[in-house]
Amino acid sequence: MTRRTLLFRTLVLWAFFEIIAAAQVRGGPSGGTILSSWVRALITPPITAVEGMTHSMNNFVAGFRSSRALAWENQRLTNEMETLKNRNATLLTDLQATLQAAENLRDLPLFSGTPARCLYRDVGRGLLLVSLGPGAPTIDRDTPVLGGGGVVGRVIRIENQDCWIESLTHAAAAIAVTTSDGLTHGLAEGTGGPTLEIRFVSHRASLTVGQELVTSGADGIYLPGFPVATITSIRESDGPFLEITAHPVADPTTVQSVWLLHDHNPTEGIAQEDS
Repeated sequence: MTRRTLLFRTLVLWAFFEIIAAAQVRGGPSGGTILSSWVRALITPPITAVEGMTHSMNNFVAGFRSSRALAWENQRLTNEMETLKNRNATLLTDLQATLQAAENLRDLPLFSGTPARCLYRDVGRGLLLVSLGPGAPTIDRDTPVLGGGGVVGRVIRIENQDCWIESLTHAAAAIAVTTSDGLTHGLAEGTGGPTLEIRFVSHRASLTVGQELVTSGADGIYLPGFPVATITSIRESDGPFLEITAHPVADPTTVQSVWLLHDHNPTEGIAQEDS
């Protein structure tokens, strides 16, 4: 047996007896054995480290979830902000269109009406779909519609807060017209195109190209005094009446905002201005 081996065995034996002694000797305020204290001293740091790592991992997971929830909330708020921005832009456009419509109608006879925004145009059929604002009054069929400085047409169908309008250019549309002095009367009929035909005007009528025709009120639908069309051509015919073509004052293909009439007063001005 070598000296190194003898020394190793002696140390092992000594450690063995120390462990046996530590297992038998009690001490400390808890009354436990010294061996148990040694064991606790050995395992406490790893346990503490594991607990710390677990706590850190839990905090990391909680932080990740909070960050993800915060990111979702931020995205939601961003989307809502974008929606509000678009809505405000739409409202601003509607307001500008309404103000422009009111400006175009300031020289017309005083009237009371409900504003509406144009949603859709069927140019080929001469129809417009307009939307009323919330809280709008009840609208009836044949309600006259103004916009773009003159008569646009009349309401032919109501769907909740939306109304279908038959424009003056509709092939079946007709409106009684007269000159501003009231001396010449006729009937403006739609052609299905951009122009109107003025019927039943005598050859003796004193009319000129560029002259404006207004509603006469003889048809029982449109109130008198509102601009309808401007004469673009006058031709003699073999029949008893002139062949007259006119262009509508209010272009249904471009009008953005309209007014649906529900009251009338012949006083000059516009009802929307509280003067």
